[in-house]
Amino acid sequence: MKNLIIFCAVIGTVVLLALPRTDHPSICFFCRAERHTGNWGPFPYSITIRSNFSKWYVKRFPNHQHHWWPLGTYHYFLGGLGGASRHGVGGLFYSTNPMWHISDQSQQAFLTAATPEEISIFQRELILHQPAVVNMILGKRTPPEVLCCGWTCPKKLEVSKAIPVEHNGTTYYFCSSNCIQETIETDTWGAREPHLATWQSPQASVWGKSQAVKALIPEGMRMKEVKAVLGSDCRAFRPHSPTRSDLGILYSFPGGYVGLLVKKPYPDKWWDEGEFSGGLLLFPKHKQETTQ
Repeated sequence: MKNLIIFCAVIGTVVLLALPRTDHPSICFFCRAERHTGNWGPFPYSITIRSNFSKWYVKRFPNHQHHWWPLGTYHYFLGGLGGASRHGVGGLFYSTNPMWHISDQSQQAFLTAATPEEISIFQRELILHQPAVVNMILGKRTPPEVLCCGWTCPKKLEVSKAIPVEHNGTTYYFCSSNCIQETIETDTWGAREPHLATWQSPQASVWGKSQAVKALIPEGMRMKEVKAVLGSDCRAFRPHSPTRSDLGILYSFPGGYVGLLVKKPYPDKWWDEGEFSGGLLLFPKHKQETTQ
């Protein structure tokens, strides 16, 4: 009987490991809890992982409600033993989610010493205006630090080494003259955070995400810079024909797909050097839409 139980357990484990697994990780930047949802074969699952900081945050703010930032979609083969592939939009990059600049320890130290006004700003602005929250925390360091305001720049630097620029009564800090010139040319003075929130939101429609792309990505932007803003969890596709001129990059979401067309796919380095043509292809879950 004991041998039969062991045999059944081994067979069950082998079968389970052989099943493909799809995982949708996300993080709550308020408390740094992580959530994993998906399917292991036909079996759905949902797991929330809480760190010591997460437990501290819930005790400090008992009315806290999670806000989940998606981190992409992972497809595992043979339970992960056969490798994995990543697709979908995720916020794993500093340019997409500057809160990655702040460690759990730094966030806890800031909230422990923060005034009621600073806590109010943190809780109010984190969802739509991450840079404002990050700069508030970086400003408490010695020496004080600040984020570069460049459209595609994820850098942080000491305030004393940053280049200040006044615009409409507000001071913006940059790490280089190139970031200043890019911001002037695209007229993107601190305006991208609400659009990034829409782009990352799992609740936003495919149409809403396309409008976010129009606000975030100007025509002519190189693919390398596009992926720095939207994330690199995308794949190449040919929407209409096998000709090179129809190449684009495709982002996947629970509600469908958003494709960005490339204007100059030649030479073979189009994946990084090709330019966004301004054309978008929308593929909602049940029907196809096209917009220019």
